[in-house]
Amino acid sequence: METFRERKKAGAAPEGTAPAVTKTKEPIGLRLPGLLENLPCVETWWARGGLQESPGRMPGDAALRVVRWPDTKLPAGLSYGGATSPPRSPYDVSIMDRIDRRQIVTAAAVAALVTQVGPPGTTAGQESGGDGPPPPADRIAALNAEFRGLYAANRDELVTAVPLAAATLIGTAEIGRIEHGRITHIYPAATVWVARAKGLLHGLIALQATGARLVRGADATAARQDATRLASLLKESTRLATGLPDAMNAAAGRVLAAAATLSRRWADEGRAAPGDTRETLAPLQGDLESILDQTGAAVFADVVAGLRAFRDDRRPEDWDSCLVLVCGPPFARRDSIEIAAGMEVLGRDALGKRLLYIDNVFTLDDAARQAAGCAADRDLGADVFGDPLRMWRDLLGDTARRRAGGGFFPFMGVD
Repeated sequence: METFRERKKAGAAPEGTAPAVTKTKEPIGLRLPGLLENLPCVETWWARGGLQESPGRMPGDAALRVVRWPDTKLPAGLSYGGATSPPRSPYDVSIMDRIDRRQIVTAAAVAALVTQVGPPGTTAGQESGGDGPPPPADRIAALNAEFRGLYAANRDELVTAVPLAAATLIGTAEIGRIEHGRITHIYPAATVWVARAKGLLHGLIALQATGARLVRGADATAARQDATRLASLLKESTRLATGLPDAMNAAAGRVLAAAATLSRRWADEGRAAPGDTRETLAPLQGDLESILDQTGAAVFADVVAGLRAFRDDRRPEDWDSCLVLVCGPPFARRDSIEIAAGMEVLGRDALGKRLLYIDNVFTLDDAARQAAGCAADRDLGADVFGDPLRMWRDLLGDTARRRAGGGFFPFMGVD
């Protein structure tokens, strides 16, 4: 059977692809929001049968590879058509030849292919657009994508224009100093035993999760194997207690020992009852609260000390205008210890104005980009609405406040 590569060398178009096309060495930012906006996967292959999800694997009849980036961070190991910068909008995609991923086919070839195969649920050349103009809804989506791309271009330029910002990643108690988009200094946490206390708490997270899987029984064999592994890990982790302050040592030892005993029982029996975890930990609630209180006090003190050191290293006028970002997971928990420490240094009124929670950010480099986004939105609010903080609320936030009887999500701002 003739392979794709052999047909390529012979100059023939592979079966199921568009006619021969002209290659360009320059990257083409192709925006197809109407087709790609609802795709759940990052990689999608256009093939003769339509769209196919195939992360990390190439179907035999695939003609073109579509890579969609949901944000502006370029995935490791991928190039944007040989360019050094990532897409400018969430709907930028690069259409790559399956043999040479650094060459990008022309938009005309993509249009021909889309017309030929069509997205799922359509008839080729009809609902997918054919040779005629795109449906009005698709054009509106395309316009919106273009507008957002122009906004993103301004935000990206601001990365190196923001003179100063501070950022801390939840769970580290470290403060990073960001100057013109670069991390120039780290103020480390002084308390070395916090990681041990967090290891204990993470052990309890694993305990509950493993018990829930055993109760659910979706994959009993795998859950039992993980219970065996967990029992071994918890037994090993009893040494975590030895590096804790004396006031926490005994309590941590009791909690870890109880968790290890329960996980071992699960491993031996291959099953768990719905109330096992709560029944085991309820008598140890006082120990858990003591561990949390002492750990919280240490983290609070470390973040406060780091922010004060940051402040004392800068001119007062620089400090008075810089943003402080608390960065963490998508699910922003209320009553963040890092936010509380920030309010201790900046004052409670700074929350939602200079002290901000930034979700879904896990590195200081990402925090630097988010500082630029905050600055862009501050300028946008001032220029469009006459309120520099307006875009730090939802664009429809005024209606939301009226309907809800006031502001909400206190971790994002205080009324």
